Amino acid sequence: RTKLIYLPKASAVTIKRNGILKFNVIGGVIDSIGDTNEPLVGVSRDSYATTDTTTKLIPVEVPIELGVEWEFTTDSDGGLTDTMIGTFRDLDTTGANVDASATSKQQILVTGKISATKGIGVIARGVWYNSTPVQTTT
Repeated sequence: RTKLIYLPKASAVTIKRNGILKFNVIGGVIDSIGDTNEPLVGVSRDSYATTDTTTKLIPVEVPIELGVEWEFTTDSDGGLTDTMIGTFRDLDTTGANVDASATSKQQILVTGKISATKGIGVIARGVWYNSTPVQTTT
């Protein structure tokens, strides 16, 4: 289950509809572009241009229980494969897609594959719960 909450957006930033958001260091939410392992907040339900310098409240869909699955798109760097189900992947540099070829930040747990360009996953590094995913090793 998810819940729609309203959080202040940072001033003069681009926010994409359906982009995954994080808090910036001075308050407000921003796209998770260039993420450096900050916990993720949720998914933007609207878009805002850089020219919007307000810090108004914007709708953000957030998980309210563990294991909420989200449909995601992969970037052009690599396609999603069946062997990636059950692994942690990174967001791409835009914050809107999953980079199927990157695993250093481990932000999304892949739980299903729709196609090479679409999948299902869980936000594994979130502000609402443990922000460090745990992986088993063999």
